[in-house]
Amino acid sequence: MNHTNLLYIKKSVFLSNTKRKMKNTPKYPKKVPFLVFADTEGNIFEDETLEATGKEGSLTHKLSTKDFIEVPEGSEFFLLPNRIPIGFDMKNGVFRESTEGTAVAVLLAPAYVQLYTPAYTTQANAKGLPAFSYTPVAWFDGKFFATCIRIDSDTRQDSISFNPEKAFKNAKTALENNSNNTLLAHLKECAEQNLCTFAQNFFLGKSEIPLPTSSACNSSLFETDFNQNCSTFSPNADEIAEIAIQHLEKASQPIVSFGHCCNGDSFSEWETTINTIKLIRKKTKKGIVNLNTNGSNPKALDLMCKAGLDSVRITMNSFVESNYMNFNLPKNYSFKDVLSSFAIAKNNKIWTSINYLVFPGLTDTIEEFEALKVMIADNNINMIQWRNLNFSQEWYLNRLGITETHYSMGIKKLMKEIRKEFPEIVYGYFNPSKEIRH
Repeated sequence: MNHTNLLYIKKSVFLSNTKRKMKNTPKYPKKVPFLVFADTEGNIFEDETLEATGKEGSLTHKLSTKDFIEVPEGSEFFLLPNRIPIGFDMKNGVFRESTEGTAVAVLLAPAYVQLYTPAYTTQANAKGLPAFSYTPVAWFDGKFFATCIRIDSDTRQDSISFNPEKAFKNAKTALENNSNNTLLAHLKECAEQNLCTFAQNFFLGKSEIPLPTSSACNSSLFETDFNQNCSTFSPNADEIAEIAIQHLEKASQPIVSFGHCCNGDSFSEWETTINTIKLIRKKTKKGIVNLNTNGSNPKALDLMCKAGLDSVRITMNSFVESNYMNFNLPKNYSFKDVLSSFAIAKNNKIWTSINYLVFPGLTDTIEEFEALKVMIADNNINMIQWRNLNFSQEWYLNRLGITETHYSMGIKKLMKEIRKEFPEIVYGYFNPSKEIRH
């Protein structure tokens, strides 16, 4: 196997076959791939005595070929310091630690959902991992494989769909022509310095762009354990509307989204958001005006709907109250408020999506399955956006106060069972445009 040089938390984009298109039938490996490990220099090797394994919650599982597909284009590889990978010993029929090296995982490209988390032993001197999702990665027949599926055929975030140089050039021209709009300057900075693809979308005239209104957040999630790099920018309604109207009028399949990515929740500046929506819809009826939110303020959501909001995406890690509360640590709102926001969206007949944060071994338990079914049935949910929860397994289980997990049905089966009961529900990863809604 050729060495792949990596450094911990340094981006390493997987570049083979950049023009590969999504296929209806995924290409599985011919046999369960080998476990991989990294040396101290960041080189990755396979261990041909061990098959790759994965975890659901606290349980390590033997995997099948259909749990793997080739590592998606645009994914990133990570070393997991002071963590010893666990594989399945094919000769002796047991799980055991690799005798060499450090565990390796992959951060999946957009549109892909993990089926397992990595199996490893955390050493006593290990530090916490940054807030990313970590998916098992393996090697067979000259290729890397990961335990995941593609959940959305939309290629808007595929690397082949972007032309950063063109975006940078257009951003420079746009700012020269309109230096007074501070939101425009902010988007240019995000596109160039943070390489934010959603900000680049504005300068490329396509799909979804962010409309930041606030840096504030009413969840204590990141205050206690992480230094999250969020926007500190709060533009006014006129600035936001100017950008939004331009995009909705000129872009292909346009969506403008409040509360996107590193921006704070728009409920923190709900009056600005409402005024902006009114200004937008006074000028244009094109495209989608969307809100990404934690659902903490149902009254504000109702006013946004009445102002012309087209769709809402509410982020949930769980519909089991204790799991939700322990994870989010909400400030000045309750789990009941979040459920009320779903009801408000239903009453206003807007497109409603669950931004569902997947964690194998918990998301697919019977308790979570039953709670999700009730939510869908009660609120006519249009879509589930299946997303990977961006936290390590040890941190998340500790956060929820869970030391040991038991039976779970598996992420694939969960998706199949929900679709069986609710055949009209849409599965995906992205906020859909008008053109691709049914």
